[in-house]
Amino acid sequence: MFAPDQQRAADELLRVCRPGGRLGLASWTPDGLVGASLVIVRRRAPASAAPGEPLSWGRRSSLRQLLGDRIATLRTRRLSTDVCAPSIAAFLATARASQGATRLAFRMLDEPDRTHLQHELATLHEQHNHARDGTFAAAADYLQAVAVRAR
Repeated sequence: MFAPDQQRAADELLRVCRPGGRLGLASWTPDGLVGASLVIVRRRAPASAAPGEPLSWGRRSSLRQLLGDRIATLRTRRLSTDVCAPSIAAFLATARASQGATRLAFRMLDEPDRTHLQHELATLHEQHNHARDGTFAAAADYLQAVAVRAR
């Protein structure tokens, strides 16, 4: 989903999948926690964003368009996984250190803009946090997709 050219990535996935073969994907949804985080990062630091629209992989309609008539069937379901950390601050520190667009955004921005980005992300994560003991635990939604390549 973070490939620089979304259509080229879809084309390559289908090229290496034999006719009648299955292609399995798991992609963050645009309206889930991870998707909302990416939207905030892209708004604050557009140049940090991966080219294309990586969140399109998390929408059934967009995925169907990327794969086109080269697939016979497409089954999708929305699922979630728990993301956890000792605190929201710890979770965001890990994101700043290891998540591509987030890491780049914090490197690109000046100190006042980094502070604003940190605040927006912390607020979002607080809204999704279901832990009540000072730790961080939230559901991160993703789209599970299984496509069968047309024969």
